[in-house]
Amino acid sequence: MNMQQTFLLGITTLLLLFLPSCSNILEDSGSPSAITKTGKLGLALEADASVCVTTKATSTTSVTISDEVKNNLVITGTKDGSPITLGKSSDFTNGATKAVPAGTYTELSATYDQMSGDLQFDSPTLAGKTTESVTITPNAAAASASITVVLTNSIITINTEEFAKLQKMATITKLYVYTGTADDPTEENPEYTLLSTANTLETGKTLFVKPGLSNVFIRIEGKLIADETKIFSISSQIRESEETSITAATKNYSVQYSLANTQGTLTLTINVNGTVEIVEIPVEVNPYE
Repeated sequence: MNMQQTFLLGITTLLLLFLPSCSNILEDSGSPSAITKTGKLGLALEADASVCVTTKATSTTSVTISDEVKNNLVITGTKDGSPITLGKSSDFTNGATKAVPAGTYTELSATYDQMSGDLQFDSPTLAGKTTESVTITPNAAAASASITVVLTNSIITINTEEFAKLQKMATITKLYVYTGTADDPTEENPEYTLLSTANTLETGKTLFVKPGLSNVFIRIEGKLIADETKIFSISSQIRESEETSITAATKNYSVQYSLANTQGTLTLTINVNGTVEIVEIPVEVNPYE
């Protein structure tokens, strides 16, 4: 073999070595073999924001969930034992489908949690997941799944009818929720007031509380209209029932205040009811001592 033949053979070998690399570049640019790595997913989402009403054992009420929250649920899939973030709920609205890694997902979940503390206004936390596995196949029709998300925290409200009765007999100067100890609200534990600047019940926002807490209290302060020298300041615990001292999920802790004047003793009864069973916390205040 002469030098010219050796040179030509070398060129041919180099060309053959480079060809597979060019082929891989084309595949990654959109050939069918690259598309097989993903499939399409369509997801139907429903928000169930109902909470247990505390005034009636069989009733429920709903918390308003904003569009911002509904559109920013984080969608996660569990595939081969590992979680994969698939996008946000807004990616799947109005029947839209999204390309996601193909394979079998043992679970799809949707969550929302922007709550930074134990108490926070207008901060619902939601979670939900599929009940069956979902298989996403490449180059095929979009797989579909459905998730219902529910509240995972609770709200604290005041029974408006009972509070209106109370205001006919007493001027309420403070009404707030805090964490800590019953007798010692401190600067380290922010006060979440339930009163407006006009000393009426706040109606423009909702106070949310995390479940599993045993140090949440509501405090009311005021004075009698008939005798302003008679003042009261009462703290009561927000809890699920008399049998437990902690807060639960998906509850409406509806606080009911009543005021009675019997035999010279002022009795302020606070009912904090988080389940179907009424929890009465009677507090006796004697302004005549």
